[in-house]
Amino acid sequence: MKKAIFLACGALLWAACSKNSNNSTSTTSVSNTSLAAQGDASADAMFNDVTANVMTAKVNGEALGSVDDTSSSFRQAIAKGQMAGVTTFGGGDTTKGTITISLTPETPGVWPKTLTINFGTGFTDLWGNTYSGSISMVFTGRLDTAGNSVTTTFNNYTVNSIGISGTHIITNTSASGTISYKVQIEDAKVTVGTNWVTWSATHTWTLTQGASTPRWPFDDVYSVTGSGGGITSTNFTWTSTIETPLTKAYVCPWFEAGTIKVVTNYGTGILDYGSGTCDNQATITVGDSTRTITLGR
Repeated sequence: MKKAIFLACGALLWAACSKNSNNSTSTTSVSNTSLAAQGDASADAMFNDVTANVMTAKVNGEALGSVDDTSSSFRQAIAKGQMAGVTTFGGGDTTKGTITISLTPETPGVWPKTLTINFGTGFTDLWGNTYSGSISMVFTGRLDTAGNSVTTTFNNYTVNSIGISGTHIITNTSASGTISYKVQIEDAKVTVGTNWVTWSATHTWTLTQGASTPRWPFDDVYSVTGSGGGITSTNFTWTSTIETPLTKAYVCPWFEAGTIKVVTNYGTGILDYGSGTCDNQATITVGDSTRTITLGR
């Protein structure tokens, strides 16, 4: 997870950072609807990272999630300890600070389990992102088993001084040989200073490639459907509905294909992720105006 996703005046807080009152009505509609689409995409990217962290959770050698991966900066940092207790980083390490990892109960095979990752007053990961506060994940059982779920909550949690709160729930909904997960984001809130955005969404992730290697995620590709929406501290509202299923490869930070209809109190736009290339570019079309946007990560 690179630092770009958490820039203080990024797309996710478009309403607090942009002023369009002097523009024409049509220009305002295009600009604000485009920014709403980019903000929705940034929120998706932010919580997709939470999804990946939950799905790869492993402590004391016991797999809690559904796949094995310590390739990302966040997961590498935690995996360096991989034991419940206090893990301190520094010296020759490229991470700095202390993470306290607790797992209750620690007895293997006993569920539910609560995994808490406490970053204290500041922990800097391999990419230079600084975390503080804590994340708690409650597992009803191993996430690779149908019917099991993980609920993630945030306690005074910040990344690069940006506050993140809300509830993130993943439920394994697999059936009849199809691997799928329901991902719910409830009352998510991102706060920068006095400005904030709240966002909720319900998405279904269905595995379309990679089922033959169940613990190896690097060949996994998901089809994502669902809807979401939110409101900002300046009373800017939007809803988003996936019209063409989104393609999400595990190894790509962004959606690679698919479309989302974004409806705001200024107008309606279509966010198009393209036709299958892993890049940070997408287009947003409002009426007869189309522009290219750069996605955060």
